[in-house]
Amino acid sequence: MNKYKSFLLGKSAQDRNIEGFEFGTSGRSLHIYGGIHGDEPESVDVLLRFIEVLKEEGSVYDGKHVYIIPNLNPDGWFLKTRVNANKVDLNRNFPSSNWSPQFELLKNNPGKKPLSEPEIKLLVQFVEKHPPQVVLSVHSWLPQVNYDGPALSIARTLAKATGYKVTDHIGYATPGSLGAWLGDDQKIPVVTLEVPEKTNFDRVWMENKKALLTFIKKA
Repeated sequence: MNKYKSFLLGKSAQDRNIEGFEFGTSGRSLHIYGGIHGDEPESVDVLLRFIEVLKEEGSVYDGKHVYIIPNLNPDGWFLKTRVNANKVDLNRNFPSSNWSPQFELLKNNPGKKPLSEPEIKLLVQFVEKHPPQVVLSVHSWLPQVNYDGPALSIARTLAKATGYKVTDHIGYATPGSLGAWLGDDQKIPVVTLEVPEKTNFDRVWMENKKALLTFIKKA
């Protein structure tokens, strides 16, 4: 019997629901997040499709406890903006040791202080209540498997499943990011799966379905 349930993580800055899904009840704790940037709808779509697979195939997460939050930034998704409704880059708002108020591009506005945004405050509280052993964050940009913290092994495994390259640096500094907070500061393996942007959603799904299944199995 499949064991899953949906839950409400909380509300966004504009009072939209941030929904989550829980699969399994015990075992190795895995977290998967999408939609941190609202203008990356591919990340949301691929996780919504993956959720449907897990609903039908309970054996996939046997022995694992999986939490999926497919759209952390529903306001940005609705507005088609990278930032949230307060014009803050949610992936610069985590309480990492390298958080900085400095930014050059408006799209990287980190907010007035760490945890200033309701979406990140909710996610941090959730992580503290349900500590993950491995985290997968799905974005869309240049296809690659990026990692922070002790995640090289699982990053290589996902790279084999996608054909994407493995990177340990995105090409520019990301203070206040999820990877900096959990991966670098807390040494929790964090893998960022960058799927192709501005392309056919079906293609993205077909390219990454195996990787998502592999993450559940191997992480």
